[in-house]
Amino acid sequence: MESEEIIEQDSENTKESEMNGDDIEAMLAEYDNKGEKSSGDVTAMQTVLCVIIAVFLFGLNAFYPEISGDVFSKITQLCSDTTDTFKNPIDTVLSML
Repeated sequence: MESEEIIEQDSENTKESEMNGDDIEAMLAEYDNKGEKSSGDVTAMQTVLCVIIAVFLFGLNAFYPEISGDVFSKITQLCSDTTDTFKNPIDTVLSML
């Protein structure tokens, strides 16, 4: 009688360990898949941010055209500025030589 119980317990433990192994493999596969999708998250975030800024500027232009014009001219000035915000480290090293 005891030997039957031990055999049943062993078979249950084996099934549980196999299930846990499958669970671990499934979790690892899911983790690997998340890493591949992360590059799309950056693009999606930039798109959402650009849409929000565009809606904000459109609304600002509708209600406060003077302020909107000043903001737009400042954005245009910053975009057309050719000076570097951060100096290129390679150029800095070359200038030292």
